[in-house]
Amino acid sequence: SKFFTCAGGGLLYTGTNANRKEVERYMNLTRRSFLKAGALAAAGLAAPALPAAAQDAPAPSPVFRGAVRPTAWGPVQGRQTGASLVWYGVPYGAEPSGALRWQPPQDPAPWAAPLDCTAPGPMALQLCNGMSAGTEDCLRLDIYAPDGASGLPVAVYFHGGGNRTGATLELNGRRLAEQAGCVVVSVGYRLGLLGFNALPALRSGPDSTGNYALLDAAK
Repeated sequence: SKFFTCAGGGLLYTGTNANRKEVERYMNLTRRSFLKAGALAAAGLAAPALPAAAQDAPAPSPVFRGAVRPTAWGPVQGRQTGASLVWYGVPYGAEPSGALRWQPPQDPAPWAAPLDCTAPGPMALQLCNGMSAGTEDCLRLDIYAPDGASGLPVAVYFHGGGNRTGATLELNGRRLAEQAGCVVVSVGYRLGLLGFNALPALRSGPDSTGNYALLDAAK
């Protein structure tokens, strides 16, 4: 697995090894050229780290088609965009508010009917021009994938913003998914004092560091 630092402070994680040349190319990206270079980098993700003979043959992945897909907590309804499917705001954690504020992220409550993930949701709560904007219900993913994707490499993007601002829509993963043949996941996480707060009164134990946003990313 590899991490790449992108223009604007974003972080791109790949679920498999990419070659060194593409890593170096990522390190010199400009924001304008990100999607173009990102497609080249993701295209190299499928290269195996070991000779094929040294690897166990993976179990075949199920092939799903259409915009309704299962998740660990319930089905989600996405929509077609060009040659790809997109799901906006797929929950990966419960809303970190109330008793869950300044706590490690918890699993979301399961649901039965398909969850509407067809439109972009609000960004994580943050300051914009001196005013608060967004929502605490930010532990959500935007997912882009070619229709019928199966066994493809996955690129995971953590937006920039100095841990104080930013949104999952900073990266539109549709073109990257289509051109590189991969699944793109853009992650929402807690920002500012909600994501990084080491006040002694908020510590839940001797090992508590206040890095709640990092716990979001680890989840």
